[in-house]
Amino acid sequence: MIVNMSYSCGLVGLPNVGKTTIFNILTKSSALAENYPFCTKDSNVGVAVIDDPRVHELQRILRPKSIRRATVKFVDIAGLVKDAHKGEGLGNQFLHYIREVDALAHVLRVFEDERVTHIYGDVNPMRDYEIVRLELILADLDTVTKSLEKFKKEVKAGKTFEPGFIEGLETIKATLEAGKMAIEALNGPRQLKAYAKSLLTGKPFFIILNISESELSEERYVEKLESIITMLAEENIPSVPFCVSIEEMIAEMSPEEKKQTLEEYNMPMSGVDLTCFAGLKALDLITFFTTVSDELSAWTIKANSTALTAAGKIHSDIAKNFVRAEVISYQDFVQLRGELNAKNAGRMRLEGKDYIVQDGDVIRFRFNKAA
Repeated sequence: MIVNMSYSCGLVGLPNVGKTTIFNILTKSSALAENYPFCTKDSNVGVAVIDDPRVHELQRILRPKSIRRATVKFVDIAGLVKDAHKGEGLGNQFLHYIREVDALAHVLRVFEDERVTHIYGDVNPMRDYEIVRLELILADLDTVTKSLEKFKKEVKAGKTFEPGFIEGLETIKATLEAGKMAIEALNGPRQLKAYAKSLLTGKPFFIILNISESELSEERYVEKLESIITMLAEENIPSVPFCVSIEEMIAEMSPEEKKQTLEEYNMPMSGVDLTCFAGLKALDLITFFTTVSDELSAWTIKANSTALTAAGKIHSDIAKNFVRAEVISYQDFVQLRGELNAKNAGRMRLEGKDYIVQDGDVIRFRFNKAA
């Protein structure tokens, strides 16, 4: 199996909430995960393969010799504590790692287990969320304040910025001062959006709820989980449940056994798959497929990308010498059992470089190899 790197996601949260354990399951790694705060001091990096169910369906039709899957790079970042921006705990050691990732997944501990200590003594997911959120905001506020001072001096010295850049940065500062995340104030020139990518709260994010089997089976715990999901949804914050014991149990199962087990727990898909797809959605990414030389490939690109951009994702020469894209929707490809039948049924479309790729498109790129 060949993999295709798509995006990176940082796991953040308080110490001892299960970040490293979840990281190990997501990436099939074996990073040290112990029951004490700051077990993770340096970041751990690993890769998870996106198990897109559409790949399985296309595989049954095409029977390719090889499959190239999209992947997610996960970064397990040292735990944060209250006043980390002032140097508490591991202080600002986490900032560098967070700035390098595309999205953030905030791990919240929901499960209760007396054997696993909590840095604040009791399990309170929403309190923990607010602590980490505030630390990221305060760290960003310090960064933006210093940037504004620097940029304003540069303006006085004659340097020019895009129209609206300084004003946009002032808006971001005001947003942070109001206790809100920078991502809520990113309307502005391209230069401002580029700057905001380095901010901790300027990145797309979602929540991973670290639960036990009790949250899926015992009424009082089920109600607790539902209330947390509801509170987050009211703030337009996406969340996914992740049960370590179930993930460990299904890891070595056959696809049929895995499906049956998840159905028994009323889970639409595994926590690993839910986490990967939540990241794709947070970053507004879609997937298209190619079938060339007995290889089935899944590629991720930003929504509303053109066929030319998609071609460049595969290879710069394909984009440079682009002729056309032969496109079949995933639904038509599966329903008609392949490219030839879809073409004969008039379901293959010839598209130019400005065509907006749709999620699930199966595309064959034609390009001038002699150019």
